[in-house]
Amino acid sequence: MKWIGKDELRTFEHGQKEYNKSSNKDMTARLKEFVEFLEKKIDSEYDNLPNSKDDAIRKNVCCAIMERDKNAIQNILYGHDFDYVEE
Repeated sequence: MKWIGKDELRTFEHGQKEYNKSSNKDMTARLKEFVEFLEKKIDSEYDNLPNSKDDAIRKNVCCAIMERDKNAIQNILYGHDFDYVEE
């Protein structure tokens, strides 16, 4: 086993900080892409007319759930709690 020196430790820690910064940017970008995907999915569900009363209920429930999830992700991206609601 080799003990690392202070300089090696600093180099390692600096590398970890840089990795975490890039990981956070990647995660933020990925979440924004997912929000865009949810918006497109919601729009495509509402673009098609329902085939029956049950289909209309299904569409509304699915879209409401996707909208809730989209808003939760956006709240987190803006630095709020996931269940934040503007008053």
